[in-house]
Amino acid sequence: MLNVTTGLGGSPVASKKLARILRDTPGLTGQLYIGFPIVRSSEAAHPIDALLLARDGNLLLFDLVDGQDPGNYRQRQDDAYNRMEARLKLHSSLVDKRQLRVTINTISYAPGCSPRATESDRVLVSSPDDLRTAIGKFNKNSGSDTLFREVLSALDGVTTIRLGRSERNNCSANTRCGKLTKIENALVTLDNDQRDGAIETVDGVQRIRGLAGSGKTVVLARKAAYLHVLHPDWNIGVTFHTRSLKSQFRRLIKRFVFEDAQAEPNWNSLHILNAWGARGAMDQTGVYHKFCEQHNLEFMNFGEASRLYGRDEAFAGACQRALEKSRKPKPFYDVLLIDEAQDLPAAFLRLCHRFLKSPRRLVYCYDELQNLTGTSVPPPEDIFGQRNGSPRVQLSKTTGTTPKDDIILPKCYRTPGPVLATAHALGFGIYRRSCGDSGTGLVQMFDHPELWQDIGYEVFSGALEPRSQVELARTPSSSPTFLQKHSSPDDLIQFKAFATAKEQRKWLVKAIQDNLEHDRLLPSDLMVIHPDPVSLRGAVGSIQQELYDRDIPAHLAGVDTDADTFLRQDQQSVTITSVHRAKGNEAGMVYVINAHEGLFAKRNLASIRNRLFTAITRTKAWVRVLGVGEQMEALYQEFSELKGHDFRLSFRYPSEEERHHLRSIHRDMSREEEAMLERGNQAMAGLLGDLESGAMDAGDLNPDTRTKLIELLQQMQ
Repeated sequence: MLNVTTGLGGSPVASKKLARILRDTPGLTGQLYIGFPIVRSSEAAHPIDALLLARDGNLLLFDLVDGQDPGNYRQRQDDAYNRMEARLKLHSSLVDKRQLRVTINTISYAPGCSPRATESDRVLVSSPDDLRTAIGKFNKNSGSDTLFREVLSALDGVTTIRLGRSERNNCSANTRCGKLTKIENALVTLDNDQRDGAIETVDGVQRIRGLAGSGKTVVLARKAAYLHVLHPDWNIGVTFHTRSLKSQFRRLIKRFVFEDAQAEPNWNSLHILNAWGARGAMDQTGVYHKFCEQHNLEFMNFGEASRLYGRDEAFAGACQRALEKSRKPKPFYDVLLIDEAQDLPAAFLRLCHRFLKSPRRLVYCYDELQNLTGTSVPPPEDIFGQRNGSPRVQLSKTTGTTPKDDIILPKCYRTPGPVLATAHALGFGIYRRSCGDSGTGLVQMFDHPELWQDIGYEVFSGALEPRSQVELARTPSSSPTFLQKHSSPDDLIQFKAFATAKEQRKWLVKAIQDNLEHDRLLPSDLMVIHPDPVSLRGAVGSIQQELYDRDIPAHLAGVDTDADTFLRQDQQSVTITSVHRAKGNEAGMVYVINAHEGLFAKRNLASIRNRLFTAITRTKAWVRVLGVGEQMEALYQEFSELKGHDFRLSFRYPSEEERHHLRSIHRDMSREEEAMLERGNQAMAGLLGDLESGAMDAGDLNPDTRTKLIELLQQMQ
């Protein structure tokens, strides 16, 4: 099969015809890029009009011509050849005795020109048949799948993200050190979905959805770099929810830009911003803050917005207020790229949309289950509203050779399959014991059953339909086997319940010491995550001290470092973090501590489970889930049920009414809402007590009140 990835090319007519012809050519497999990759001359960086990398190892550069005059196509072919050869020779794996291991050929395709004779090494064709004939003459190499992947990696620029990684020494293959190094070295290229997300850009809104570990952050960084090099005059903004992602985005974008242009990014036009921002230093600015400045509006910080709108609605309220007061939009950005959209309010997405110049290129990326606020990402029709009775934004779900505006990343390249299935099972409550409040152990569920298949699960038995029993399993196509075959499932993921917090701490510190001394892992390969940010400081202080007592450096992310830094840059150190700061980051060995906290909560259970899901999926290899007491024993039983089902998810798919009930009973509640609910429960308990004791008679109730109460109780049965 030929995968077509359409970037921002300069010959739209010829490129569309080329893509259709090549896709319809029997037996042609590989990757076709339009408007990519970017190669640099002495004057500037330019995209290749089109590039075909066939599975047989043949690399064909296309010079595309719209119109009837091909111009100096010979010179353009030579320039493209020389620049591509120079770029590929930077990768030592593609060079053998000063010669490239892949053959580069060039061809000009000018569908508007009259047929003409061409030189043997200066091919110019205009008809589909001549084009296929010319390609067939070049198609003579006997390449390998390994060479194909190595060339793809060089073209995508993914090898650059491995630069600067701390090298592990004395790693034998059977140690954790050796296994982790092998895993990282295997991640050398983008898959087709990631490549489309990174390069394809639409004039309007584009949505990218992907499960944890699917490469969303890398995809957005690659897209930002590509657009920045291609259009250095554009104002491009990259924003997110988790502040510690700022340094990661800066590092990734810097390396991708250098790969394309051999130059530093121009940070005056490429902005990496927090979502909210703050007054003062430029490095603290955010999209909302900049919007207020641009529109001469009063900026509201968290404290000010919380007093007006409540803590949970502070940012949404501030953004909505800014939208209402900015009657005359003053667009600033040409493109805005948003990561972690599941944790940002819809009002912020609308604010970003208004902050864009026409044609309002907005890319937002999210994973529904990593939402830590208990709310869902609405469809784009609801987010961006209507204009003249029609949705402002409606995704077309295009296919074929047209750039896609709705992209799903179903493959997980970070977390091993059994670990990811565990995270999903706990996040949804698949094997949670049935509770009287809902008649099911489920905590939450997708409204659209097909989303399970979109994120890489296949139906093992049953049917993905409401009220039907179904069993889902991950497959090698969505969870590559190299992520898990290095260790047994019993080593990949372990649950441990302790009688006391002290026992948990002692076990954890000893395990970390073993990782460093016997497994030969680096301190930066280890991450300790506490799911509940409220109790974080009190829970981890003694852990950090015991690590220090054993001469093991450890830091609390965002406390011992600045707010935008996750990993220590000045020394090797174990990272201790809340789940909120851990988002977007990863480690070879992850320890989730106090996993039991909140699991018996009557409210906010969806976000509590989502925090657990997010913490577990930070691992690239191994995870240890630790907790204390009866709640942890219950969590261990859920995991045991999953293991008994061979890490498959077996459950009855809830109906629409049942899903609505789950959202109601497990929804996130503000402190004000919890207080109001408690007052209501106390009042109801007092009323029942008075009725039971005889202090009050049912006849004392107002007739209308008594009738409504009976009707409500009957509806609840």
